[in-house]
Amino acid sequence: MEITGANHEELADWFATVKAQFDGLAPQLTDVIVPVKTGAVVALLFETDRSPFVVRNPVFGQQGGGPVQFEVPWRENTSTRTATRSELIKLLSPLQKLPDFAILSATLNAEESEFKQIDNSKQLRWSLETEIYVVPRAESRVVIPYHKLSTSFEIGEGPIKTTPMGTSIVLSRETRMLGIDTGFIRTTESELIIDGPGKIRLNASAVTPVFEILSSPVRVNLVLEPAGAEVAAYLSASLTNIPATGFAVAKWKLG
Repeated sequence: MEITGANHEELADWFATVKAQFDGLAPQLTDVIVPVKTGAVVALLFETDRSPFVVRNPVFGQQGGGPVQFEVPWRENTSTRTATRSELIKLLSPLQKLPDFAILSATLNAEESEFKQIDNSKQLRWSLETEIYVVPRAESRVVIPYHKLSTSFEIGEGPIKTTPMGTSIVLSRETRMLGIDTGFIRTTESELIIDGPGKIRLNASAVTPVFEILSSPVRVNLVLEPAGAEVAAYLSASLTNIPATGFAVAKWKLG
């Protein structure tokens, strides 16, 4: 069987029609282009961590379209049906236990690294600083182990879009001044402990080969999974390219 290839430029138009079938939130799409001898294969990854998703009935209001305007589809074996009440509760109840996280600020810098790869080619050193406001939704303590934190960023449309970053948590200056780090929010060598609302600063870093698309927009993705939780909190933000300062060769900022 011969692979005829795929036109990557058509993906945005196609996914726009797919998103239109959802009421509000749609699954996030990540595409990876794999070159082959006869063209290219496009792999599509649909992230479903923010379920449930509500889809529209495209024939609602038309003759024979039925009374249902929206529904939540539920995959069972090889068939799809409407989710039941108990299944929706099963999906939503873990989300109620997650704290409410909001990204207040984010800055990503790219600097030329003093270290080079084995073939003597240049590398970029990336540093991300984010400030996050957190509000627990339940009265119980929330503990987020550092090994349950992950950060990545996406830039451009190359075959490898997402780059993972090493992550660390520190308390913001405002939080320390308010004395919250000895009350509502504390950090240890291995976890973040949240007993009430406050700000935290999440820092991340990575080293990559030099990109040729440093003027492209960037999306940063954060995952915070509390200990004992059935689901994790997924945060993302789009950063805009701004003039670089200091030793940075490129810089992005939220807002």
